[in-house]
Amino acid sequence: MWTKSGDSNQGHDSIEHVIVSLLDSGLSIFHHSFVDEEVDPDLFSALITATSVQQKLQSDSNDRILQEQFQIERYTASVCHGEYLAGIIVGSGSVNNEVMNRFLKFLASFEEEYKFILKKAWNGDRSFFDHKWALNQLKENLARPAEGLQLHQNAMQKAENARQIRLVLLLKRYTHGNAVPKNELIQLIGDDLQIHAKQAEDYVNDLVSVGILSERFQKR
Repeated sequence: MWTKSGDSNQGHDSIEHVIVSLLDSGLSIFHHSFVDEEVDPDLFSALITATSVQQKLQSDSNDRILQEQFQIERYTASVCHGEYLAGIIVGSGSVNNEVMNRFLKFLASFEEEYKFILKKAWNGDRSFFDHKWALNQLKENLARPAEGLQLHQNAMQKAENARQIRLVLLLKRYTHGNAVPKNELIQLIGDDLQIHAKQAEDYVNDLVSVGILSERFQKR
């Protein structure tokens, strides 16, 4: 069920997913999840774009809407609009004005970085947009401190080789599903495998790169 939410800012800001999409087409160009559960970023983007366009056509005002909020099934989507892009925060509740203002700064930095491409030169290739850079900007603007690294709930299925399988089994045994600081994981792996810290850190980074480990962020 897809509905437009009220303007209340009383809900918590439990951010589960962040999506950036093009205003004109609804195509998503950046998506990051803070939880294990996956969503389709293009589905959210397309629904929000279609709804916003329809409301604009029905409205007598030519003013650009800067912020909106929608409800789709259990999710709340808090949306802010830039000149070329829409930023979408998906979670289990609405976010407050302070968080949305910081999110708007993230969206503005994204538009500034890729303004030339967005304005006239983009050919539809999403690889133009640097996910790592965008994620760093997102973290910097939202300033959500990380609790540590946490095993994905389907970590074993994501393992691609024997070493990764062994590390998943080790981390399951010692972390019990909890987030653990990266330096503690490095020490744990180094001690268990009898390897140097640099090699243990490379192993941790490898697990992050394939999605076996991911950052877990503190709730506000």
